[in-house]
Amino acid sequence: MPTVPPLVITDAERAELQRQVRAHTSPQRAAKRARIVLLAAEGAPNRQIARIVGMNQHTVAQWRRRFQTERLAGLQDRKRPGRPLVYDHDQRLRIVATVTQEPPDPASHWSHSQLAKALADMGISASQIGRILADLDIKPHRVRSWITRPDDPRFWERRPTSTGCT
Repeated sequence: MPTVPPLVITDAERAELQRQVRAHTSPQRAAKRARIVLLAAEGAPNRQIARIVGMNQHTVAQWRRRFQTERLAGLQDRKRPGRPLVYDHDQRLRIVATVTQEPPDPASHWSHSQLAKALADMGISASQIGRILADLDIKPHRVRSWITRPDDPRFWERRPTSTGCT
């Protein structure tokens, strides 16, 4: 039965791995990866390490190999595939800034199509604005106009009387 030789790690690497295992703020996956390497450096076989950390032994072998070839950097998450954001942070802030301004019709609220027209230079669709606002949990249709009312001397004359306000 072939055995995998113990990983050789430096004192600095050992100290960093132990710090990651002990730190309460380390993500669980980072602490497990560090523990795998520390146990592998002590000479524990993959099957035993897998039982201790609660992972598949093939996953343990993968993390050992990545550490051996890339050292500490190999234990970090790699970038995942996927489409990058089309509208970056600044453009999203611009949408939020627009939606928090007074709407074109003061008696109403911003609709997604009104926002798309106001932000026509960005080339953004109303449906994309809806997705961005939903992602940010912003609901412009839920803002009641009397909360954000402009200074209007006739406001109190026009207010609904059913609210019981005097």
